[in-house]
Amino acid sequence: MSNPASILRIAILAMAATPAIAQQPGLYDLDSYRDFHITFKQTNWLSLLASNHRAKKDIEADLKVDGKTYLRVGVRYRGSSSYAAVPSTKKKSLNISIDSFVPEQRLMGYKSLNLSNAYNDPTFIREVVSYSMLRRYLPAPKANYVKVHVNGQFWGVYINVQQPNKDMMKEWFSSNDGNRYRCDPPTSAGNGKSNLGWLGTNLQAYKDAYELKTTSPIQGWEDVRTVCNVLNNTTAARLPVELPKVLHVDRALWYIAVNNIFVNLDSYIYRGNDYYLYHDEKHDTLETMPWDMNESFGGYSARMSVARLKVLSPFYQASTVSGPLINKLLAIPQWRQRYIAHYRTLLDEAFDWARIGSMVTKC
Repeated sequence: MSNPASILRIAILAMAATPAIAQQPGLYDLDSYRDFHITFKQTNWLSLLASNHRAKKDIEADLKVDGKTYLRVGVRYRGSSSYAAVPSTKKKSLNISIDSFVPEQRLMGYKSLNLSNAYNDPTFIREVVSYSMLRRYLPAPKANYVKVHVNGQFWGVYINVQQPNKDMMKEWFSSNDGNRYRCDPPTSAGNGKSNLGWLGTNLQAYKDAYELKTTSPIQGWEDVRTVCNVLNNTTAARLPVELPKVLHVDRALWYIAVNNIFVNLDSYIYRGNDYYLYHDEKHDTLETMPWDMNESFGGYSARMSVARLKVLSPFYQASTVSGPLINKLLAIPQWRQRYIAHYRTLLDEAFDWARIGSMVTKC
């Protein structure tokens, strides 16, 4: 019989002699700074991008990344304020659908890209730093930087923000088939319509306020209406029992805390909008998730003086539009204590220059 020690030595030597396979950094690796080369074949591609912005129609192009060309991807302008605020420049935010014209095509495992022009963020760091910190506490997108070239012309540095789609849900939940909502209604609906307030029994009111991104076996918008009903129409005595059945309360407390401490007023705590909801089918509850952190760190200062932003109360809310999630949750003693504990954790672990500063200088 062979000597076990000899066999072990041979195995170790064999592994040592095997050349290591280099791992390619992920698409959202913070140390990566990739070049994205977009090539349109249409001569009128620039006007096509502009004319199809409102309809969100993809324009066919080729995309080259790390020496590999992805044929026939879909490209379109994205955003509202970030689009309208830069009418005289070509550097508008972009959405790239890798599988728009070639089904199942992926870029490093992802099918949809958001390239942000960092609207209203002259520092170019708010989204990258915020999401990197927030992902330690609740579901949030990844983000890093890329350099974008269009038809051979350098368009500049963009922030590459992960799309909150099924790919992202799969990373956080056991199922990615639940209902997913963008809580940012069109201007006609107005701010505050997506604040989980009670809009009555008519399902159309919720359809107008919450944009359904996908459909699960659970009827769309019924889960949102249920949460709004329980949150707003349940007595304080029963709320600690009933609300956790339909809403992940602890994640909601984290969501309120992170937007407050990162002074992100372009969110639920001021506008009552601009966040995501996801129906976690395993636990049958809705989850709250952050979105659009480009105006964090006081970037939404047009609505409040810098002096006030510096001393923003941990319990701040804009009473005109945001309220139910903050009012109802923080009125329950045990949830208020948990919220304060989360806030303290963020102060100790995230909102600290020793941690943020290293990321800022790195970016």
